[in-house]
Amino acid sequence: MIGRSDLNLERFAGRSWANMMLIGILFIIFGIIMAVCGTDSVNLVIEIGGALLIVFGVADFISYSDITRAGTVALIAGIVLISLAALVGGALILGAGVALAGVLMMCGTKRFLGFNLDRGTRRRNQVWGLVLVAVGVVLAADLAGMADAVMVIGGILVMIAGVLHLIKALDMMGRL
Repeated sequence: MIGRSDLNLERFAGRSWANMMLIGILFIIFGIIMAVCGTDSVNLVIEIGGALLIVFGVADFISYSDITRAGTVALIAGIVLISLAALVGGALILGAGVALAGVLMMCGTKRFLGFNLDRGTRRRNQVWGLVLVAVGVVLAADLAGMADAVMVIGGILVMIAGVLHLIKALDMMGRL
């Protein structure tokens, strides 16, 4: 069960149509940047993502009027992401994060930084975990120059998720 101390982007988006629309627009912008710029966009995406985590952390503190685990995790993760992108390089950080999510899926972890990692069955989680580890390695090591292709595909998928969020926002508004 999701408690108020969990960082959950879908729960935040589901609070109102405006939040859902905001998340959709942000996903579309991130997707376009990723698809157009490829691996050149990684540092920018990570730094913006880190800044958004900091904003969500502060918003969580304000909305609950106290310090929560989710807000603290968001603040710390945002600061760490921005720092690592500047010091180490975004492609390595993004690849390591994707690979870590894959390993966590294979180990049976249900949530990671507010993202639902559970795909329904243990076998699905293991297969998706292996796919994420492979994608993470490709991104981090830029094997055979494939990192650009992975970023373009990822950007398209993020744009699709953004469009789906916008459709949901219109549905919440009663416009569909």
